[in-house]
Amino acid sequence: MVVRTATPNKTMRITWIDGKTSLDVSFNDRGKSKSQIVVQHGKLASSSQAARMKAYWKSALERLSATV
Repeated sequence: MVVRTATPNKTMRITWIDGKTSLDVSFNDRGKSKSQIVVQHGKLASSSQAARMKAYWKSALERLSATV
């Protein structure tokens, strides 16, 4: 993947590993010892691909949450 732009502790715009789709990732402070990550995966070719990537990102973020 290629990080196109990044604002430290705020946002990242990324070209995904397929070279065709893109990610907008936001990092939000939610108070003491809390944060929120929002991932928007765009330019997906079909609704079935969108459903697969939604499941992928849900699982990835759940794994990240479990490491805390």
